[in-house]
Amino acid sequence: METNTKIPLYVFLLSSIFLLCSLAQFCYAVDTVTQGKTVADGDILTSEDQTFELRFFSPENSTFRFVRIWYKIDVQAVVWVANRDSPISNRNGVFRIGVDGNIVVLNGNNSLVWSSNVTGLSNNTAAVLQNTGNLVLSNNESIGGTSRAHWQSFDEPTDTFLPGMRVPVNSAIGEFRAFRS
Repeated sequence: METNTKIPLYVFLLSSIFLLCSLAQFCYAVDTVTQGKTVADGDILTSEDQTFELRFFSPENSTFRFVRIWYKIDVQAVVWVANRDSPISNRNGVFRIGVDGNIVVLNGNNSLVWSSNVTGLSNNTAAVLQNTGNLVLSNNESIGGTSRAHWQSFDEPTDTFLPGMRVPVNSAIGEFRAFRS
């Protein structure tokens, strides 16, 4: 009686490849957007520890699209919205680093919908979704392992206060930050 040992070998190899691909996806998250990379509608930017995601979404009973950061484990827990005053009317939006180094959200016509709006940036910046839920725009090159934050989502709170977030208030210069729904 002859046995075919090739079938169990194929099953083992295919199972191993599937397992490795699954582990690689679980262990490796794309948490950074650099010049030339985009997060299109349908793509996801995930914090390194997989706690937070940045992606496009439509609120309940709406077709308008927004860019949000949310807790990955609870899709209803939106912690920040980029273009809350300028929704996109289709699924062709793009989140990326603009030519001026700012984070930008563009609609399907490549028209600017939202920007981090920082002046004097180099075009060598990167946006990182940190494990705290903070989206930080800084220089892409690290000098001594540190880089200066040019802009961060924690400075533009919506309606959620996260651990590590400060809400600065300086009445002397007229700085009053408020949470917005």
